Amino acid sequence: MEDYPMARMYRDVRAGTIGARKNFIMSIDKKTMEFVLPNKYVKDSLILPKGDQVESYFSDPVHIASIRYSGYSNYKTELQHTNTLLKSLNDLNIKTKGSPYVLVYNGPYKFFNRRNEIHIEIQYE
Repeated sequence: MEDYPMARMYRDVRAGTIGARKNFIMSIDKKTMEFVLPNKYVKDSLILPKGDQVESYFSDPVHIASIRYSGYSNYKTELQHTNTLLKSLNDLNIKTKGSPYVLVYNGPYKFFNRRNEIHIEIQYE
């Protein structure tokens, strides 16, 4: 399992080598995963995993709309909550940009009070 870049990243986060929060972002198509670092980290102070399959970057601030839900996150619940969010935004005439993504705040062994969110960038002027 050590050959997989996300396994290495997850191991480093769990070991405290990287000061990531306990949440990560996953695209709906499950092709990308991102760990979110607290604001206190700056580019020069990060200890990042080595390897050419893991990329680190700082993103620009954006405006997002989100919906929170509990329980285990799977394709069916993600699709249901994504559709609810997109319908609400459409009803309010709010335009979106890009694709929605999933935030998962808990590890797989937490059974109660699980927290997940669907985010999508919105056009805000």
